[in-house]
Amino acid sequence: MYFLRARYYDPSTGKFISRDPIGQRDQVNLYTYVANSPLNYVDIFWLAAKAFIVAYDEYRAVKSKIYNNSWKFDMWFVLADTETKEKLLEEYNKKWNYARELHYARNKWNTGNDVPNNDEEARNKWNQLSDGKSRYHQNKAPEGSKNLKFVSIDWHKEIVFDSEWNTVSDIRDLWTYNFFSPDEVGKHTEYDIKPYWEWGNWINDTTPYFTRITWF
Repeated sequence: MYFLRARYYDPSTGKFISRDPIGQRDQVNLYTYVANSPLNYVDIFWLAAKAFIVAYDEYRAVKSKIYNNSWKFDMWFVLADTETKEKLLEEYNKKWNYARELHYARNKWNTGNDVPNNDEEARNKWNQLSDGKSRYHQNKAPEGSKNLKFVSIDWHKEIVFDSEWNTVSDIRDLWTYNFFSPDEVGKHTEYDIKPYWEWGNWINDTTPYFTRITWF
């Protein structure tokens, strides 16, 4: 019997005997590992993605009690008594800070020997994305040139080069780590793109919210 940080694993049966702590957020069977496909997937970041999903969902649940879709106070919140408002705002601030912290922490997984260092490695090892799919990384590209975005074969890791094949350094155009690949459209949008819209991919990213959403 092995305790693998989050769950107990029974090597004699080759199965987890503890439930997945994330619950049914990513699948119905709570005793599987990487969708029962360990030859194709590995949970290299342990519970990083799952912890973020839980934190982000909890943050949004509290936010929906305070703000409407236009980021204006919800009428229920406006009519609530002072004590209720104070408790909700306190909970909101805690959930906001924790989810945001986990969102930025994802970038530590965008490292490793497989990350290309030059154009040859990038072209041979990773996939180059189209201009349309690189639009979030053109904020500081000089006029008349464009930054080039590459993603790993599993679509989780990213790297961005300028037109002279230098790794971009401006925080507004930096890469990030995707918890979900674009093939998982709903999850990729909810847990990779929407957090970027709200917070940027790095803590000092000053790109305006409107620009992140519209690319202008």
